[in-house]
Amino acid sequence: MSNEYGSSEEELCLVDSCTTNSILTEIKYFQTLKKREGNVLTIAGRDALILGFGRAIVTLPLGTQIMIENVLLYPDSTRTLLSYRDIRNNGIHVETYEENKEKYLLLTKPTEYYKQICEKISTLESGLYYTYIKPIEHDAYKIIF
Repeated sequence: MSNEYGSSEEELCLVDSCTTNSILTEIKYFQTLKKREGNVLTIAGRDALILGFGRAIVTLPLGTQIMIENVLLYPDSTRTLLSYRDIRNNGIHVETYEENKEKYLLLTKPTEYYKQICEKISTLESGLYYTYIKPIEHDAYKIIF
């Protein structure tokens, strides 16, 4: 999928305050993956079949890397989700921001003297916040079956 950032490796991702786990649809983000099939509860019901879970790292458009310790691999999901909890676990704060009647999320990191803006997350017409993610380059996956 090509987007405003120009890379076909980037994937649309919703930034969600209500999800308890981040959900990725592709294995390319994972550093470790434990295969474990199971159902998870989603807004659509309990029919969501995950294939496993593990540690993954995603890169946001401005280069911010988010390490997620317990992300679900759910290839059939219609949405990739990044939870606020996983963002916060990386020492990044999430703030709402409005500019020219447009609403955004700002991902910020405190520094010694000021607050550094790491990413500016836009909203869809539906009001959901979204960004694009891409994998980091790494040599090997550790998959535990």
